[in-house]
Amino acid sequence: EATFIYESGAILIASTDGIIDARNENGGRFGVDRFENGIKTYFTTKDARDINETISDAFEEFTGETLLVDDVTVLIFKLD
Repeated sequence: EATFIYESGAILIASTDGIIDARNENGGRFGVDRFENGIKTYFTTKDARDINETISDAFEEFTGETLLVDDVTVLIFKLD
């Protein structure tokens, strides 16, 4: 059991490794940097849904039509 104390505007993000390990048609990984950039760019100005859409758009643009071989799950919570 753990207790966390968050301030207004805090973001909690949980994801499976499928988003980080996903590859594009050239074999490149989506990676931590792309994932974090989707978060850092908008975390102060957008809500959780917008952050999720930003990450999803970047992920879909990167992977294109490449077959995914792992689950891809991202949960984003932003406290008001």
